[in-house]
Amino acid sequence: MFSDDQKISAVTMTELARGVSAVVGRVVAGERVIVTRHGLPAVVLVSIADGRDVLLAGSQLFALLRREAREQLETGQAIPLAPWR
Repeated sequence: MFSDDQKISAVTMTELARGVSAVVGRVVAGERVIVTRHGLPAVVLVSIADGRDVLLAGSQLFALLRREAREQLETGQAIPLAPWR
């Protein structure tokens, strides 16, 4: 899951090509890496644990479950576990 205290760094495409194993190791350890191309951000590398949240947020099942949870909160059938941010 994403957290505000995760380290974010940047590497160029050339640096990534020369040290892909090391960069992947850093990402697996929790670091987020921005890969630049011609000096501009091109992609962000994140671990599967972080990426899973991003991928699930766009799924139809997640949208359905979120809608059902909101309805349950609004009708008093459920209570929030934590305050909304």
